[in-house]
Amino acid sequence: MLHAEVVHASKGNCHLYGTQFLDRAVNFIISYDCGGDPEFLWHELSNDMRSNPPWKLCIVGIDDDTGEVCGHLLAELQAQYGIRQVMITQLEITHPSADMRRQMLEADWHLVEDWARANQAKFIKCWAMNEKVAKAFEKYGFKPKGVTVMELPLRLPDKEE
Repeated sequence: MLHAEVVHASKGNCHLYGTQFLDRAVNFIISYDCGGDPEFLWHELSNDMRSNPPWKLCIVGIDDDTGEVCGHLLAELQAQYGIRQVMITQLEITHPSADMRRQMLEADWHLVEDWARANQAKFIKCWAMNEKVAKAFEKYGFKPKGVTVMELPLRLPDKEE
């Protein structure tokens, strides 16, 4: 069996799952070349787990048989054009069993949906990093948007030494 847990200090589970969550989140941005600074993300999420800000949700999936973290989800509450929405920015489940992966996604989904409703969000959106993730979210009613994400990397001025 698998279960999902929100990770933050008020739940008292930062010491159990915090480091594994941080490692997974940082490796996610590295492996998907999200352009973020891994050290910055590690510190930001570490602070978030201790302070539990109302705009961030950190979830881990735990294999009950082994006690190992085998998945994580990161979501943020955002306000855009005066409308609250939840954006799932990271989802990765690495358990070898397809049934266990589905079970973890289901547990994560209920936590995210409850959190979004409690925060009066009107929408839940997600980054589908690949087709497999997109298909998983379509089962919950997500629809692709006709949007092409474009990016322009800005070069920062060199620091003078």
